[in-house]
Amino acid sequence: MRNILVLTHGNFAQGIVSSVEVICGSDFGIKCICVGVEDSLETVSDQIKAFLVACPINEEKIIITDISGGSTTSAAIHFVNDDNKVYVITGLNLGMLLEIVLNQEEDVVNALTTITENAKQTILFLNSMMPK
Repeated sequence: MRNILVLTHGNFAQGIVSSVEVICGSDFGIKCICVGVEDSLETVSDQIKAFLVACPINEEKIIITDISGGSTTSAAIHFVNDDNKVYVITGLNLGMLLEIVLNQEEDVVNALTTITENAKQTILFLNSMMPK
């Protein structure tokens, strides 16, 4: 089983998890941490650690953050070396999260590699694609 933590600034995590639940149902047990201005890096790290400790040791733990250079990612990346079953993805969007939730069968490294490549292909400036 894959344990998924969505970690974002503001209430983005709650909103995007709500969207996944509308589309897929709420059987996936996605957890979220919403980081506010009052939260320190230490506070966020403690919340991530609590999530990881609550997960079974042998199960995969995927942390998805919103901004690659943001404090959410800075807090999450430190846990990659602590456990070889912790994976951090950044650049959260709904399509990416849906693929992660729905793709439980494939090897996690292959799945996350494919999912992040797919997500890159979904960012489009549609005006530039319209016929003139």
